[in-house]
Amino acid sequence: MPKILVKIVYLNLILILWTPIIVSPETVYPFVISKAFYSRILIEFAVALWLSLAILDSRYRPRRSKILFAIAIYFTLAVLATIAGANPYFSFWSDLERMNGLWDLAHWLMLIVVLVSVLQVERQWKNILCWNLVVVLCVSIVGLFQVWNISIVPMLIPTGIVTDCRIYGTLGNASYLAAILMINIFVALGLLSWANSSSGITSSTKSVGPGFKRLNHGHATTSLWFNGLCIATVMLGTICLLYTGTRASIYALILVVIGLLITMILFRDIRRYKSLAISLTALLGFIAFTFVIDVSVGLPLPQHCSDDSTGFRLLSSDGYGEVPGSSTESNTNGSGDTYLYEDFPVQSLYISLVAQQDYREESLHVQDQEKDGFLQRIGSLLIRGQIWEIGIQAFMSRPLLGWGPENFTAAFNQTMPVEFYQTYAHSIAFDYAHNKIIDELVGKGLLGTIAYLAVWVSIFWTLIRLRRDQKIGIMAYAIGGALSGYFIQNMFGFDSAATLLQWSLLTAWVVRSEGHLSVGVSEESEGLSGDRRIRRLQLRRIVNKRGQEYQPLKLALIAAVAAIAFTSIFFMNWKPYSSVKVFTDSFTEGIEMEERIKYVEKSLAMTWALSSLPMKTEFDRISIEWAGITQDKKAQIGYTDKQKLVAYAFVEKQTTLFLEREPLNSQLLAGALPVLQAGARDKNDIAYLDNLVSQLETVAPNRLTTVERTATQALLRGDYQDSLDIVSNFLQKAPYFEEHFEIIVNIAQNALDEEEVVDKST
Repeated sequence: MPKILVKIVYLNLILILWTPIIVSPETVYPFVISKAFYSRILIEFAVALWLSLAILDSRYRPRRSKILFAIAIYFTLAVLATIAGANPYFSFWSDLERMNGLWDLAHWLMLIVVLVSVLQVERQWKNILCWNLVVVLCVSIVGLFQVWNISIVPMLIPTGIVTDCRIYGTLGNASYLAAILMINIFVALGLLSWANSSSGITSSTKSVGPGFKRLNHGHATTSLWFNGLCIATVMLGTICLLYTGTRASIYALILVVIGLLITMILFRDIRRYKSLAISLTALLGFIAFTFVIDVSVGLPLPQHCSDDSTGFRLLSSDGYGEVPGSSTESNTNGSGDTYLYEDFPVQSLYISLVAQQDYREESLHVQDQEKDGFLQRIGSLLIRGQIWEIGIQAFMSRPLLGWGPENFTAAFNQTMPVEFYQTYAHSIAFDYAHNKIIDELVGKGLLGTIAYLAVWVSIFWTLIRLRRDQKIGIMAYAIGGALSGYFIQNMFGFDSAATLLQWSLLTAWVVRSEGHLSVGVSEESEGLSGDRRIRRLQLRRIVNKRGQEYQPLKLALIAAVAAIAFTSIFFMNWKPYSSVKVFTDSFTEGIEMEERIKYVEKSLAMTWALSSLPMKTEFDRISIEWAGITQDKKAQIGYTDKQKLVAYAFVEKQTTLFLEREPLNSQLLAGALPVLQAGARDKNDIAYLDNLVSQLETVAPNRLTTVERTATQALLRGDYQDSLDIVSNFLQKAPYFEEHFEIIVNIAQNALDEEEVVDKST
């Protein structure tokens, strides 16, 4: 039974490695949703099988490990940060665009435990790493064809959308692809150098008696396909990495290669691991050669993509790292303004005008200004500098456990100064700092960040010790390089399912190697005297005999594990995925608003997980369509009274629900308020909206949408002077948006003029 379980788990682990290739064209965010749910389900299945295996056989239980201990502390603090955070619901689930919540983190950390416990033979690790190279090679090939706008997997990626100048393979984001390419270039170099060096030795076991095995060591023999796989991964991976144009990963690769060579010289390992040193030098030369070709002749690129070439981006003075951007869904941010029924005849005249002005552009570019402060000066070179400063300020307000994982948006919105609008568009609300350390500080506070760094320190300390091991020293250097590059590039980016898979795999290798890679039996056991071996064998027989007595209990535990696993897979994964598919149906072209809302309501009713983004998206769509807004050169007719009632009922119901789960979600508040303000009928409604606006002012005081909602709420109350004062106070610090508030100011001023005329006539 244990042998069968081991084989099933091993096969399951290989399937998990194919996560980067999975795409679900039938859902929104096809490159994110598919990978997250695919990996979750397989990891939960693997964990259930491993627990059953560990119950039946103690040899498959994890050993003591400093790294695993550090990871356990880190996860515990992440749980505490989630509970104490600004939005525990969002911290646990994240959203459809990112899928990086606490629930996902738990899966990747459990994958490490499964890998460490099940893969006990050197050959298994080599095979797993080779399978990972196969996956990365496939992704690289898909990416290379994208240079010419060709999709070799049209069933996953339609040819019509393969038009991005920077290739992304099957990951949907060039920076994600660059990260896994950079990591596996080092792994491939390590495997190739290790297998073709004198230190690459194979291990086998030979029976020397009942229950005893002895290790046999010999020089490794490599096959042609193995060498070809490693070389192809390095060469194609490097070329693809350049085509991604991701500066953080490219610079990280170069810095780490140079760093490894210097380290090998300082530790006098250059001769011992000569094959790796030669491979690293050759890689550096190949990068230099391709770069020279790119900046001189130019690597093949469509004509309109000249500004996206790697040479152009590396030599550009525009900044280092990727330009922060946002998806279509995150661009709107619920920024529609107020729409009113005829109950308020004065305001009804400007409904459509305000709405059209608010949505006419997805971003408003304002000339960058010179700013004070050290981080702001860095921001003139590093585009993310200002975001990092806001993140640090947010951390200072909650220094111990932070705002909770995935709550950078909440921290950003509450901390962002008005001066931020001198640089960035009003529509952008950053959900990550694009710096892993700052993300950890904001999300998990000082305690969580110290634990996070402790995990890395324990990993690198183990690798430093392993470099002296003749048997796996080369791989220790290579994996150390891969993890170093991953750490560096994460100072300018953030994680995804594909990159976390790579980190989990390599971290598990390091954990397993803490006391040497186990092959058959440990070297310590091999050196035991005959008497001690006999005593150990007798003790094992006693344990096995007693274990038979607890067989019913073990079977009961296995049944419980299976029940929990299937429950989790169905309710925590399959139902949310089905909900996403239903939500995607709401984007069907040509359907009426009422039918679309039914799809969204059905999606939200299927599960309470991951509801934030579908809810916000529908709020925005309703706001855009309410008064008939011209968008994408298509004029729309506003809702009829009947449609307004349907839309208002939906928003009112969902607002009640999200206020119970996420009362501090400023994006949902800002998205719901336009429709709720439009449907305000009496003083009670206005008083209720006053509370919501006040809540929005607390969680996002300086957001442009907050100023719009607050000024509009003053109009609803008839406080026209208050509305003017709100706008005036904002424009004193952000005068570039004077035109944006022109309609609101005109309506308020006209109302005041009319009141003055009435007073004079009276």
